[in-house]
This record gives sequence, structure tokens and C-alpha cells, in this order.
Amino acid sequence: MTEATVVCSAAAEAAAAAASAAAPSSSSAAAGGPSSSSSCEKKKRKQQQQQQQQQQQQQQQQQHVKPASSSSSLIRRRGDKELPGSVLFTPDGRVLVIDIKRDEVLLCFHLAAAQGAVTALAFRMDAAAAAAAAPAPAAAATAAATLVSGSSNGDLCVWGLKENRLLETIPEAHKGSVVHIYFMPHQPLMITSGSDNALVEWIFDNPDGIPRELKARRGNIGTVTHMQFYGPEGNQLLGAGASIRRLKGVVDLSFSFNRHYDWPAVVTAHAKTHPVFVWSAHKKALEPRVLTPPSRCGVSAAAAAAAATALCCSSCGNFVVVGYADGRMHKFNLQSCLHRGEFLRSSSSSSSRKQQQGVEKAHKGSVCGVSMMGASVVISASSDPEECSISYWGLQRGEYRSSISLLLPDGSSGGGISFFKVWGVLLAAVYRCGYVCLVDSLSQSIIRLITSIDSNIPLPTASCLTFSPEGTFLAAGCIDSSLWVYDILAASVVDWMSFKKTVNSLVFHPNGARLFTAHSQTEGNIYEWYNKHVFSLSLEKPLLHKTPKEPKLLTRAAAAAAAAGSAAAAEEEEAEEEEEEDDEEAAAAAMLRHYKSKETPLAPGALTLSGVSASRLHAILYVDEIKEQSKPSLPPEPLPDVPFFIPSRFDEGGGVNTPEKEEEESEEIKKKKEKNSSKTSSSNNNNNNKFKSQLQRLLAAKTDNKEEKYTNILNFFHSCSPTALALAIGELGPSAMGTEEEILEMLRFFRYHLLSRANADFIQCILSVFLKAHTQLFLLDTDAEAAEAAEAAAAGEAAAAKEEEEEEEEDSFSSRCLSLLEEIQNIIAADWSVLEEQFLQGEYTLKFLTHLQTD
Repeated sequence: MTEATVVCSAAAEAAAAAASAAAPSSSSAAAGGPSSSSSCEKKKRKQQQQQQQQQQQQQQQQQHVKPASSSSSLIRRRGDKELPGSVLFTPDGRVLVIDIKRDEVLLCFHLAAAQGAVTALAFRMDAAAAAAAAPAPAAAATAAATLVSGSSNGDLCVWGLKENRLLETIPEAHKGSVVHIYFMPHQPLMITSGSDNALVEWIFDNPDGIPRELKARRGNIGTVTHMQFYGPEGNQLLGAGASIRRLKGVVDLSFSFNRHYDWPAVVTAHAKTHPVFVWSAHKKALEPRVLTPPSRCGVSAAAAAAAATALCCSSCGNFVVVGYADGRMHKFNLQSCLHRGEFLRSSSSSSSRKQQQGVEKAHKGSVCGVSMMGASVVISASSDPEECSISYWGLQRGEYRSSISLLLPDGSSGGGISFFKVWGVLLAAVYRCGYVCLVDSLSQSIIRLITSIDSNIPLPTASCLTFSPEGTFLAAGCIDSSLWVYDILAASVVDWMSFKKTVNSLVFHPNGARLFTAHSQTEGNIYEWYNKHVFSLSLEKPLLHKTPKEPKLLTRAAAAAAAAGSAAAAEEEEAEEEEEEDDEEAAAAAMLRHYKSKETPLAPGALTLSGVSASRLHAILYVDEIKEQSKPSLPPEPLPDVPFFIPSRFDEGGGVNTPEKEEEESEEIKKKKEKNSSKTSSSNNNNNNKFKSQLQRLLAAKTDNKEEKYTNILNFFHSCSPTALALAIGELGPSAMGTEEEILEMLRFFRYHLLSRANADFIQCILSVFLKAHTQLFLLDTDAEAAEAAEAAAAGEAAAAKEEEEEEEEDSFSSRCLSLLEEIQNIIAADWSVLEEQFLQGEYTLKFLTHLQTD
């Protein structure tokens, strides 16, 4: 059993006092024995000397064992008969192995001063398994007596209890202090966790008993301040936080996923830091180069240079634009980290020092945001209240193009722009007063101004913004620990929630179904929320969703307090939620009933699909290609040669036929042939239908009800497999020993169903197979006709007359086929034009509604 024993810190003092009191009692007992001969006296003296030495050693150990503080811990040793006892570790870096049964300190280890205090400790629990699997007895003994301790600086120390020494130190096993150490029972596996938000698994597979890292799951260290999805698939989330080591907190982050394997393509700007740092996501390391503009006035000016406040990488991954606190903007090459120019408002291409030091810099105040619109347009803004506008620049030459004024309707600047976010041609800017405006970069106008949650609820100041991937929603995290979601088309807030901590950063997943948030003082935690509007079947949400009147609390502590304080309120909330869920389910069920698919046309003449699966239609259209691909790669092997045997038969003539018998047999055969020919000639016309296919019989049926006839033919096609359908169509016509009337009747069949506009996709599929099989019947070869006419004139008048009659018959057949085909073509063209017109009308309606909402 692996039961943990918890002992108070005074146990160490009691153990030391008991150890010191045991030595005098034993010495006094030895001194009180009876006297004897000189040899006995010598033995007694030696025993007394040994006891005195033991007493001195115990007194020294007692001096080392200082009173343990309240933060010390005691861990009991389990499963070891040779070393029974417990381990005490103190904040001053000492580890004491104490034998509880004998009340003495067995071992004492000291950590280095740089390692700090001992924060975690554990014994190795797989002694039996290690003894069974170890290749040598020494390895088994090492496994049976191993102690691992964790320190406050993240080091792991492996102690050998048999050797009474330090076996190995694993430096920086964790970036913070080690919190827990746990050994898997009967396995050479150890799991450690630290304050760096990491979980590491170690394995003891070395003969010397030193562990190595097997697996690790490491999260963000500290509070996450910036998040972006790295790549379009949404499998990697790039996060940054406020570091407490060499680099200061990240104020802006940008990257180019297209250059992931080519060169370092992740750049970060840090608080009150002039250089911009470059990172390699492929190597997962910081590059030794930084981005800095050229110095103007020597080292002193470089030391006092303005800090980088905003940056953005181009979509191609070749350039990065950096904005600084003094209002300047510079362009760098991301591959070489070299300066490639400055963005100036002057129309001249000159970049003299006088012009750069004047008012021709990009902005008057600190640059609060830089972003890209497309591949060649740079968008920037300044936090200066006097310059409340968005500026547009050319990426290649760095020239100023235009700007959009973001003044409020009352003419004020709202305290200036705090930051902005870009999605396509839409731009969301946050004022210092808390307002949020949406800007259309194409029309260069403000299309939305968000000033409040509702008419009587002011809008909290946003600290971060993000667009949904499809540009439908705008989510904002606020400084009052709330988060609101704004529907751009509906022009209203559709969701409002509150958290326990302030939202530092938020981002939508590329599929739009999830929202990720990072909060302050959460030690690297990232929370995932699902978008309920994505999974709702009701089309009324969120367009007609009413605006929330108060934020919904999403913290566990708030929910627990509400449940403990007022059970009735909780029941009412549950009842309301159940009612809302019931309403949603009823609306979804009603919508499903309303939009239930029907095979019959909803209106006479409406274009209706057949309901046949796309895979079946694909198989019917490409049955020949599928057969070609399904052919075996190698031809079938012939059977081995079979020996030839001459049949033998016993006759009266010794196996030789006489001429008389041969004549008799030949006469009998002739009589049988004559009888068969007479029978076939008499019943040829009656049994002709027996050799026709089912499709040929359906086409040749004589009936006045054309609808029933053509419906039966369509049902026959539905019941056929793709191969059988192609075979049935290929058996029609003169080329397959059929009649010309079969081809004409098939064309009338297509005309009838195209006019009815039912089963449109299936009829088009069958028509494609039919035209592909009988293309030669509908093609006119003028050269062949001229050659035949010349031969007929040369052969004679009689032959010419006969051929002219045949050509007239062929011309009548081909002309009727072409007229039917032309009629079918006109029907299809008319249906397609109507369908295209309907799609255009729907597109125009959506555009009109969108512009109506934006206006």
C-alpha cells in the first residue's frame, strides 16, 4: 500500500531529542556492570570509548538538525525494508532521511544555494520491477534506493540512498519551481509538474539510474496577452505573454505562414524596446538578429530611440512594417533583416535627413496599429487625438495614398484611436472613449458606430477585438472583464457575457465554431467557447435575436455563489433556460417540417431534381472510364496444355465407316435442316419480340397514353445499374440490329421529360449517355455524300434511282432526328436562362439587403 503519512514539523525535533537521549542511557547501563579481571576492564574501556564516539557523532547530527519551520514537509518511505523511515525537506535546501523505528537521522543532503529550497520530493516505487528487469544487480540496487527532489529554480536532483551521494542533477527540468513529483507504481516512469504550466514524463532506462525525458506537454508560461492561429487549418495556436526574464512583455505579434520553412517569419515587438525580435517557428527558437532602422545621430540617438509599438508582416512573407512611438514607420526585409525604407507623407522620393526629421513622418503621434489590406496596401493609425484618421500606404514604394477621417458625428475625436483590427475591406477601430466604429475601406466611409449595448446600457471600453472568419461577428473583450459579440448584418449585440478576470486576447477558430480567450492572472490558461449560433437550426438567430440586458456570468465561482446564496433564483434560471431550449427545439422542428424535401414538383413546371445520389450519377456518366480503370493490370494466364486423346468407339466394321452409312447419315441431317428452316421462316415474325431487350419492347409499345409509356421507361432506367443502363441504350438503333423508330422514340422521351422539368438531373445524365452512344447517327458527312453521288451517276440510271430512294429515306430519318435534337437544345437553353436569371435576382436581393444594413 502506498499510504501517505503527514507528520507535523515538530516531529524532527522529537526525533533528534530521542536520538540524543538514547546514548547516555546506554552508556550509564554499561558503566554500572560488575568489575572483573584486567581483560574485562580493557574490554569495558574500549566499549566506553566507542560509546563516547557514538555520542559525539549523535551530538553533531543533533547540531545539524535545526528546528523545522512550518513550511517543512515529511514524506514516509514505503516498500523498503532496508531503509524504513521518512524524509524531511526544509526551505533552506536540506533533505533529511530519518529512521522512525530507531529514532535517528540516517542521511542528510544539502542543495546548492543557487537551487533554492526543496519544493517536491518522491521515492522511486518500482524496486521489484527494476530488480526483475535490470541487467545487473547494481542497477537493481540503484533503482531500489533512489530519491528525487525538485527545487525552486526548476532543477531535479537524483540522490542515491545506498551511496549517500548525489547521482545526477537535471538542470532546468522546468522553467519554474517544481510543484509535484510522482512515480508510476511498478513502472520506471516519473511524472513532474511545475509552475511553468508543463507536465513532463521521465523514464529510468539507463543502467546508472539517471532518468531522461520521455514526453512533455508544455503550455504558455505566465499570462497570455496575444493569440493568433498559425496557419489556415487552425491546428496551431501562437501565443505570447509578459515574460519575466530577459525580454519584456510582448505588445504586438505578426507572422507569415507562407515562409514557415524558408526563413524566420515570426516577429514581435516588446514593451519599451526599440529592436524588433525575429523568431523561427520551424526551429522554435529566437534568431540572433533584430530589426532596427539606421541610426541618425550616433550611439546616443540609438540608445534613446523610440520603442516599437506595432508591426505587420506582408502576405508574401518578404517584408515587415514596423511602427514606432515617435510616429515613424519603417519597412524591413524579413529574410535578410535589412532596412528597406521609411514611410513618408511627402510625395517626393527623396529621403534626406532634413526631410525625415521634419513633419513628413508617417504620423504625428505614436503608431497604435499597422495592418495589411491585400498584398500591397498598408493600413496604419496613430493614437494622437489630433490625428483621428486611418492612413493607407503603398507597400513597394512606401508612398502615402489616402486617409479616412474617423471623427465622431459631434466632431470630436473620442480621445483618439486606441487600436484597430482588419478583416478584408472592413476595419474596426476602438476609440479611447469606448466607442467602436466599422469602416469600409472601399467606399472610405464609416458604416457602423457602436456606442452602447442597448439604448440605456453604455458600451464598456474594449481591450481587444477580433472578427469571425466569415466576417459576420465582431467580438470584443473589455476592461471590465466582459465580452460582447456584435452581429454586423443585424447591427446589434447578440451576446454579452462576463468573466472573473479581464480578457487579454481573443481569437476565432478558422472554422468559426469556437472562440478562444486568454485572461489576466490565469497562468497560461486558454479557454475555449463554442459558438451557439453555428449549431442553431433556427434562421431567426442571431438576426432577430433580442439584445441582452445584462451580461451572463460564466465564472465557476460566481455560479457556485449564486447556487449557494439563492436556490430559488437558480431554479428560475433553469426553468427559463428550459423554456428557451424548448422554444428553440420547437422552432427547429417547425423549420425542419417546413423545409422537408419533396420528390414531386412544388409547383407545375418547376425545375425539380430526381433525388438520385451524386455517386450514382457519376457512375452512369463515366461507366466506361470506371471499367477501364477496373481492368486487371495483367491479362489472364492461359490454361496449361491438355493432352489430346482420340475418341474411340466400337463398330461392327472394326471402327471404319462404310460409304453406305455415311450417305444415310448425310440424308438424315439434310432432312432435319429443312424442317428447322421451314419452322423458323413460318414463325420468324411471331417470335421476333423474344430477342428484343426490355427497353426496346417499352419503346415499341403501342398506346395512346404517352405519359404512362414514358413513365414506365423512366422507371426502367431507375431500376438499372450503370452498366445495364449503358448496355440497354447501346442496343438501340440500326447499328445494333434495331430500328430507326427506337432512336426517334427515345428523342421524344427526352423531349417529354425536359418539358415536364421533373427529374432534371437524371434526364440530363441519360441524355448524355444516349448522345455519346449514338453520335454517328446525328453527324452529317458532306464529303461522303458527294462521293456516293458521283459513284451512283457513273454506275447507271437504274442504280442511281435506287440509291436516291435510299438517300431520301436516310435524309428523312436524319432530318427528323436533327429537328428533335434542336427542339431539345432549345428547351435546355430556355431552362438554363431562367435558372440563371433567378440566381441573379437572388444575388441582387442579397446585395441590396447587405447595402441596406450597412447604410
